[in-house]
Amino acid sequence: MAAENAAGLSEVATGTLAGFTPTDKATDLSSLSFRNGAGEPVTLADFSGKTVLLNLWATWCAPCRAEMPSLDNLEDQRGSDDFQVVAVSVDTKTDGRAEKFYEETGIDDLVFFIEPTLTLFNTLKENGLAYGMPTTLLIDGNGCHVGSLNGPAEWDAPEALALVDAALAERDGTSAE
Repeated sequence: MAAENAAGLSEVATGTLAGFTPTDKATDLSSLSFRNGAGEPVTLADFSGKTVLLNLWATWCAPCRAEMPSLDNLEDQRGSDDFQVVAVSVDTKTDGRAEKFYEETGIDDLVFFIEPTLTLFNTLKENGLAYGMPTTLLIDGNGCHVGSLNGPAEWDAPEALALVDAALAERDGTSAE
């Protein structure tokens, strides 16, 4: 999805997503890196062709903890070959607390990712894309930033599903109606 098409997403960014801000310029984020649950390096380029909802969260962040079940539900409802929620823990301690959080809250549709050095968050912050936790960015299939929301949301609410559907429709060049 080109940045010029991202502006159309603002029409569906209502309710819990009223703070979602479509981008006015394409920023390539495909080189952003983190690790999967096995400790192997992953970049957004590994999701090429897929629309991604990138969420940065931490176990010490109460709003992050509160929104994780809704992200899991979003992945359950919309996850496909075309879309994936990529929730990346930025917990700086790799003592298993983030993985334990998944178990304790029944998170089972989200793949586990972690980036304990804060490099990912700091890179987004330096580019004006992150201000605190949680931070969520919509990324198109080319690894480009489409829009973002700083702060928590109910990602399984009707307006969130509509946002994902609209992003996928824009990607495919069709109407979300």
